[in-house]
Amino acid sequence: MYLKITSEQFNVNIFIFRYQIKLLIEGILYSLEMLLNLHFLRKSICSSIFVIQFFQCTFLREPKYDKRRKKT
Repeated sequence: MYLKITSEQFNVNIFIFRYQIKLLIEGILYSLEMLLNLHFLRKSICSSIFVIQFFQCTFLREPKYDKRRKKT
């Protein structure tokens, strides 16, 4: 028992198949873009945290106890 497929149905099926392939490729590219964005975002967050810690350690640290000052 064979199914008869008209050329119009075949063209519709090809159109749907092409559209699904297009959506699949767009989804893969979007996922790759998001992964790259996350990678660079993580790198920038790490470097900004490093810069903040560096400035805290060098410029914002508490002054050391001066031994020349008398105890009160």
